[in-house]
Amino acid sequence: MGGVVGNRVRTPGIHRQHRIRVRRECGEMPRTYEGSNNSIGSYVRYIQDKQIFALAHDFDLAHSAYLRYKDDLMRENLTLSDFASAVPFVVSTLEILPQNNDLIMSGLFEEPDEFFLRRQAAAFGETLVI
Repeated sequence: MGGVVGNRVRTPGIHRQHRIRVRRECGEMPRTYEGSNNSIGSYVRYIQDKQIFALAHDFDLAHSAYLRYKDDLMRENLTLSDFASAVPFVVSTLEILPQNNDLIMSGLFEEPDEFFLRRQAAAFGETLVI
């Protein structure tokens, strides 16, 4: 299996997922607790950006196909990752990287995305783009 040089790949888009951590071993959702009076805690939540890739020579074709079917995708509640899995010359990291058991939220968290991205940057030194 060969590789592709970085300048031969373009990113038509990024699909953002809001996730809740689930332990692989037991299926439980861990919680974080802030302060000694917090007995309920909150689920461990994070944001993960899934990149969508196309070869540079297919980028214009991928972009025009997306624009053509964008309204249909939105009407069917399909994402950019769903589009990538349906189009042979576009690929999503969802398809090529192993996935964990974490829950994917259907919508946004109550807090703004910047809250989670800032926290992730502090923990890992940069925002996670996987």
